[in-house]
Amino acid sequence: MILFSLRHLFQYGISGLLIYSSATWSKPDKAEKKLNTVKAAILKEVLVRDEFNLLGEVLSHQASEIKSPENLIVKKVHTKVGEEVKKGQILIELIKQDQDLSFNSRKIIAPINGTITSFGLVVGQYISAQQTLIKMANLQDLYLQTFLTWNQYTEIKDNNFQVKFLYQKEPISLLIHSIGKAMDEMGSIPLRLVCSNCKTDLIYKSQMVLSLRVKEHKYTLVPKESIFYIGDEPHINRLVKKEEGHFAKRMKVKLGKTFQDQRVLLSGLELKQIFVASNQKFIANDEEVEISNQEELFPTKPSSKEAKKE
Repeated sequence: MILFSLRHLFQYGISGLLIYSSATWSKPDKAEKKLNTVKAAILKEVLVRDEFNLLGEVLSHQASEIKSPENLIVKKVHTKVGEEVKKGQILIELIKQDQDLSFNSRKIIAPINGTITSFGLVVGQYISAQQTLIKMANLQDLYLQTFLTWNQYTEIKDNNFQVKFLYQKEPISLLIHSIGKAMDEMGSIPLRLVCSNCKTDLIYKSQMVLSLRVKEHKYTLVPKESIFYIGDEPHINRLVKKEEGHFAKRMKVKLGKTFQDQRVLLSGLELKQIFVASNQKFIANDEEVEISNQEELFPTKPSSKEAKKE
């Protein structure tokens, strides 16, 4: 290096050596700052139909459960599950063996018009006292019974419900038949819905899970992944636009009920403000970030030339 510098000194003079030295010892350019990339969203109100997951049961206003008055034996069977019967029709014949070994025959008749919903007796079967023999119901007069909490009861705004059973793809519309005026011992309010379009195979299948959807409301919703906690207090990163770019500002918020993967925002942000919708866990307060979906949020207007071409 010394010989090389001396050679340059004689060849180019002192000025040449100084130029060479400054080029050799200059510091490298500072690397560009790498920004965290986030997905952003604009806060707005949306219409959401409130939905409660409840346990319900499809019943009939005209139903009967026939029990054996004493110990008997099945002599003849005249019906089966699913059969429609008329009031007064003979359903089964039973016999009782008396002490003198004689047999007394008893006939069980239908107390109402309806359909046999439960029956499994066979000829020769022994029946004990108070054993259920037959269940029947009028399938043209069905209702859905469920129970509401007080908070759910206060959300009922109209008479039209959307009910979705777990096995169904689409909800069905039901109207209120009756609703309890007082709470029972369990702290719930009985609700009966007219179920004329319910499938009859649902009858007497107790404790079915269903979704009860009531009137639509406007809510301000934020994704769950946009929320982070400092201690026990929920926060959301609001994005503030400056000349240099977008900067995250931690905002303490108040949250309400949950709708699947979203929460209701009660306070802390204002409508139309931009916030970090995801990838916010490692962002510091006042940190500059890069928005991955910037074109989606802020679409650029085409130039006059481009607009003419289109």
